[in-house]
Amino acid sequence: MKSTLISAALLLASAAAGFAQAQRHPLAAVFGSAMAASLAVTDSTPVSTQILNATGEDATVSQNTWVEIKGSNLSQTTRIWAGDDFVNGQMPTSLDNVSATVDGKPAYIYYVSPVQINILTPLDSSTGTVPVQVTTALGSSPVTTVKMQANSLGFFAFNSDKYAAGTHGNGDCVNVNNDTCYLGPTSLYPGLTTPARPGETIVLYANGFGLVNTPITPGSPTQFGPLPTMPVVTIGGLPCQVIFAGLVAPGQFQFNLVVPAAAPDGDNALSATYNGFTSHPGVFVTVQH
Repeated sequence: MKSTLISAALLLASAAAGFAQAQRHPLAAVFGSAMAASLAVTDSTPVSTQILNATGEDATVSQNTWVEIKGSNLSQTTRIWAGDDFVNGQMPTSLDNVSATVDGKPAYIYYVSPVQINILTPLDSSTGTVPVQVTTALGSSPVTTVKMQANSLGFFAFNSDKYAAGTHGNGDCVNVNNDTCYLGPTSLYPGLTTPARPGETIVLYANGFGLVNTPITPGSPTQFGPLPTMPVVTIGGLPCQVIFAGLVAPGQFQFNLVVPAAAPDGDNALSATYNGFTSHPGVFVTVQH
């Protein structure tokens, strides 16, 4: 399962409910929100083989970032966190006896399965190669290492892994139910997705931008605050006006920005530069005059 898979039908529904109330990441379907709990027979110690950023699946991570751990025997169940997993208002560091550490610090566990677990990395300003280890009721995995940077930028994408997960900023929609429309070509989710228009404000979601002006409380399911400086965002190579860029939920950044007036029709490459880092390539915003 690639973590960039996301269901358009759930994107805003879960975001509107709020992280703590919904007990799921606002981009819940990125991590398999529709997955039912199921038993997977395994009687071996876990083995982790890949540690990947949840956006773009690059082998770099940063603090407070959504990350995939892939391997075998990682869990005996398949599920996402639920309300009962939040104790004393804290995100869980263990699901069904599955836990993980990054640089020796407990990570927050969102999703477990035999072959992949999804975590939010702990607050940790370390950089360089750091150890990652998964522990289950049957033992601990051999240590795997990953490169940790100050930032590991990426945009969440819809099911194609191509189109940026986002919405029209004014709620403008053309479907029969007058629901909020998602960004994308009309063929992506017929009746739900429409292209962005030059000059309109859109909302996008991102990962790995690090700390914000507001202190982050470790383990809290409520995170909000603007980035210290605005990132440089381009669509089709043209600079965007960035109205807001910051955390709106654990590890989830929201960008409110204006599509360049000169953006051409069609799929336009999306890019963000911040703190000397650039977001992973291959994510697009569809524009139509």
